[in-house]
Amino acid sequence: MECMNCGSTNDTTDLLSNNEKVILCVDCRFDLATGKLKLPLKTMGRPFLGITKKVSLTMTKQLWEHLEVKSYNNRSVYLRSLVNRDFQEMIRDNEACLGYAILGAKRLGYSSEQIELLVKAINGERI
Repeated sequence: MECMNCGSTNDTTDLLSNNEKVILCVDCRFDLATGKLKLPLKTMGRPFLGITKKVSLTMTKQLWEHLEVKSYNNRSVYLRSLVNRDFQEMIRDNEACLGYAILGAKRLGYSSEQIELLVKAINGERI
């Protein structure tokens, strides 16, 4: 077991705090007993994933049924994975376009410095 406070595996044990299981190592239990550590831990609960926004989605009954089957009743995780997959594809597409621009610049005889300036300009960096 791994300590929920520091990640240590040194003499860990589980405790109950407000009906929540807490796993602490010997050092963190000492800190808890001496008042240096307070419960609930900042690391308890779901991990921070980002900004939460409420969304209303209108779809056909077939699409809702498809979503339920594909998401295994966890729509958030499934929809997040779809958006992430789309985002990763966009990044790959952008990197491919940048590669073609560099290849074209080389074929036109651009110097390394000129290519570096071109890449910075494409990426919106200060030149």
